[in-house]
Parts: sequence; C-alpha cells; structure tokens
Amino acid sequence: MPAPILPVEQIPAGSSPSLLGNIRTSAPVVARSSQRPNELHDDIITTLHLQPGEELHVLARTIPAMLVVTDRRIIAKDGERLALDVAVEEIRRIQLDVERGRPATLVLVPHRPENEPQVLAVPHEELEAVTRVVNVIGERLRLLD
Repeated sequence: MPAPILPVEQIPAGSSPSLLGNIRTSAPVVARSSQRPNELHDDIITTLHLQPGEELHVLARTIPAMLVVTDRRIIAKDGERLALDVAVEEIRRIQLDVERGRPATLVLVPHRPENEPQVLAVPHEELEAVTRVVNVIGERLRLLD
C-alpha cells in the first residue's frame, strides 16, 4: 500500500524523512522552514521549489547532497548548488553499495552526459531513507519498460 499523501501543514513534528509518506503541494513553493521540523533539513526545504501538485515522496541526507524524490523528478542538492535535477525516466542506472564498517555509497547515473553522475556517501542513520529512494526509482523505471 502506498504511503499516504499529507499536506505540508499536517507533517508531524519530529518526523524523519524516511517516515514522511508523500506530500502533495498546491503552490510553487513547497514550504518554508517554519512549516517543517528541523529534522527535515531546513537547508533544502527553504530552497526547494516544487511545481504545483508535485508530490514529495522521499528525502534522504547523503554526503555531500540532500537527495529528494518527487513524483516527477530526482533532485540532488549540495548546499546552494543543484547537483542533479532530472525526471525519473532520465536515470540510466542506480546502484547502492553497502559494505561492512563503511558508509554505504549511492550512485545515480543519468542518460545524458550533461547531467553529471552523482556518487553519494550514505550515513548509516540514513540507510532506510536511501533504500526507499532506490525502491521508488526502481519501481518507476520498471514501469517504463
């Protein structure tokens, strides 16, 4: 069963990104930091502009970027720099490498060479959210074939 879609105002305080479910936006800007708990990485929430009706499915903190998956695109945001912003169907390969005693590594490779591949370290506490990212992207890619 898919996660429920929650309006931004109804996100429970202290929710972790991997437990959010989906958030549907009705305005071009998803939220301001005052509408979200600090645990949701205010640095990206204050600067992330989602399109009207775009659904935020997963947020995951990686090093060096915040990874965001919506119903339309995949975004990797490194501070003020937008490292990746592509439609799901623009992803050629996604790979998650988990090794004992080391942070996991997530690799996102877009089809187009002008979109730089992303190699992201995954802190242990974000592994659940990142596996959800892989699952969401993998399911969407499967549906394209």
